[in-house]
Order: sequence, then C-alpha cells, then structure tokens
Amino acid sequence: MLWPAIRNLVIRILIDQEVFGDESLIRTSAKKTASLSKIIRCLTNGLIYNWRLFYFKPHILFFNSGITNINIDGKYFNRVTDNFAFCYPDSTLLIEDDYEWQHLRPRAYQNVTYQIFFRIASDVLSRHRLLKIKEEPILEFIKFINSRIYIIFGYQLSERQKSFLKKNLFRFCRNLKIELLIYSALFRKLEPRVIFFEDGCYGWFGHIIRLAKEMGIKTAEAQHGLVSSGHSAYNFAPKILKSSVYCKYTPDFFLTYGQFWEDHIRITSQKVTIGNPFYEMMKDNYKNGGSSGKQKLLLLSSGENFQFYVDIANNLKKTLNKLKILIRPHPAERKIVFNKYGYNAGAIMIDYNDNLYSQLSQASIVVGEASTALFEALGFAKKIFSVHTPFSSFWLPECPFESIESVEQLAEKIQDNKCGETEPSLADLIWANNWEVNYRHFIKHFIGLNIS
Repeated sequence: MLWPAIRNLVIRILIDQEVFGDESLIRTSAKKTASLSKIIRCLTNGLIYNWRLFYFKPHILFFNSGITNINIDGKYFNRVTDNFAFCYPDSTLLIEDDYEWQHLRPRAYQNVTYQIFFRIASDVLSRHRLLKIKEEPILEFIKFINSRIYIIFGYQLSERQKSFLKKNLFRFCRNLKIELLIYSALFRKLEPRVIFFEDGCYGWFGHIIRLAKEMGIKTAEAQHGLVSSGHSAYNFAPKILKSSVYCKYTPDFFLTYGQFWEDHIRITSQKVTIGNPFYEMMKDNYKNGGSSGKQKLLLLSSGENFQFYVDIANNLKKTLNKLKILIRPHPAERKIVFNKYGYNAGAIMIDYNDNLYSQLSQASIVVGEASTALFEALGFAKKIFSVHTPFSSFWLPECPFESIESVEQLAEKIQDNKCGETEPSLADLIWANNWEVNYRHFIKHFIGLNIS
C-alpha cells in the first residue's frame, strides 16, 4: 500500500491549510544538506560501531532517533529507549539514527548500532537502472488524492504541495524493494521477538512493520512525546481502524505514558499503559522542585514561531520586572534559534540545555502551547499555563492546564496564588507509576519472553 507512506504528510498539509493557512510542513521538512566529507565520516563511524550486528542475537530490537539523546554526566542517554534497554541489557539492541550526520557518543547504553549504513545502502543501490521505477502510477495516485481533496474541501493542492508529495512518494517507491531485502536479511540474522519503531504509527515505516509481522515478529511503538485527538499520526477514521489490511502497516502495540493519553487517541494498535521511564528517573533525581524559593518562569517554544515567545517574554518583563524568564527552543529549531539570537534575545535568556529537567526543577512557573514538557512540569512547577492559540487549540484540544490568551492575563494570573495550580490526581492520570514493573509485564505476557 502507498497510502500509509504519505497519509500523515497529506493530512498535515490539510491541517496547515485549514487551521494555519500556510505550508509550514513543506517549510520544516526541507532536508538538511551536508558535505560529502561529513556524510563519509558519519558512515565510517556507523560501520565501526555496527560490529554487534555480527554476533548479537537480541530478543528486543529498537529503531530509534538520535535527536532524543541528552548529555548526562558526559554520556549521551536516549530519553526514549535507554531505560527500556537497561531492563534487559543482554537482550536489547538499539539501531539509532544519526543527529544531523553525527553519532552522539559516548553512549550511556552500550549495545547501540547505527542506521546510517542501511539508509545509504538503500539510497545508492536503489538508483541502479534495473530498479528504475515508472513515474506514471505515482502521478496518478497524487492526481487521485488531489481529486479527493477537491471533493471534500473544495480546493486543489498547489504545485508546490504536489511536488512535495511526489518527491516523498517517488523516493519511497524507489527504495522499497532494496529496503525490504536489507531488512529481511537483518531480521533473519538478528532473530528478534519484538521490534519497536519510533514513529511507528506515522506510516513511513509501514512496509518494514508489515515485513516484520510476516516474519512472525511482534511490533510495537513506545510513546515518545505528546499525542492527542488533534495529532494526525495517532487518529484514524473508523474504516481504517476496522481494516485488517491497513493494520498490517501499523504496530501491534502502543505503549503509553498513562490513561490520559490512551483516552484521546484512536489507533489500530493495542494500547498498553506503561508510564514514562525517563520522567520517573528525572523526577527522582530532581526531588526539590522550583515551586519554592525565587520565582523563575520557563517559556516552552512549540517550534513553530520562536519570535512569538520572545515577544511574550519581553512584554511580560515590563510588568513583572523581577521575574527571571528563560525561553527554551524546541529541539527541532534549536540550531536556527542559536544562529539568529545566540544566548540572549535582548534581556531574555535562551536555554539550550540538553536536559529539560534541570530547568524544570528550578522553575516555579511553566508556560507553553502544546508540548509534552507542560505535562512533565507537573512534577516540578507550582503553576502551569497553556497559551491559547490556533496551534494549541488544534493540537491539544483537551488541555488540562489553565489557559491564558494575553500577556496581561498571564501577568495577572502569575500574581494570583490560586491560578495555575493543578490537582495532585492529574499527575497520576497522565503518568502511570512503576514503569519498570509494567514494561517487564508487557515483555513477559504480551510478547511471551521470559527473560531473567
């Protein structure tokens, strides 16, 4: 099926058009260019550390990103996968993406290999003339999608949008046969019992997920950020949910942080409550939160419009001059923000610390739009506010935090002791306790692995 490969892209284009009136997906999806020497260094580094593929027989395999690595005490710790991996270190292998053509080392968890070889091998081998694909079926499929959009919404895709979809779909089709050959050989060699795919519900790994299922391997995705009823990748129409064919392209299981998240998504995968390992670990490490002592406000950028937060901070500073304010860029915009602003936007400090929790532990007030960090602030900050914008109202319509619509309103609520505080029971609904017990139960009873 071709639809899983671009479903999320098409729906995001429609959301950007209908809700935000722009083409932000295309803008933010531009591939970062790199010099040939940087690519070669990254490939060589990946090959050096991929020796584990020749002898390791992991029962549990993770495909994970590199952007989720943070530096803790001089070693990079992947906040999504490493806690799970340390549960069964002799049975778990991570296959990690690079982060901007770099492998972040040294790693806290040792059984890590890299995706770079498979990615480049697929790109290079798929260009062979014997594997040349026809453009006509791809163009016909995009034409069909365009006609459906016109019937439902009354307008057609722009030439730029059609070109964006064509480029993504062409690359997917070009690499398809080679990727299936590479990963079938890899899975036969490693013989995993379960494979975790980061972004598994998005669809672009659908062909690999289907391959794993056909080989008798169970598939899963662990929640790694905010999901909601407004998230395009985690909400499917009723007919898709009932489709036995489409289910072959999505993970068997989705491991959630807590009941709150399960209640607001509609996916084909079986939802299993586990908790958030990294949140639990950091909450224990930073027990003394920022709710006492000096007031400090942490603004969380959504990654869409950093200047919006700079304006909020500067205007708020005029009213509450003694309040210390930090703005934290979204990881996806960190490099762009640094190149434009450096460490300060006027009198406002910008926080580039890898570890969010070091700042949350010192913050008494946390403000953002639609961010997982707002929920993570529950264990630390005294006051939490959500900025009401078209972005937040769409991506987080069921927001459990007090909403503000202006800087003046925020200033008033900061000074009111009763505003912004949350009920203690909310944290239990959002963050399930005892993640390790829950994960071990999942591995034993859902996957059928009895690992000591």
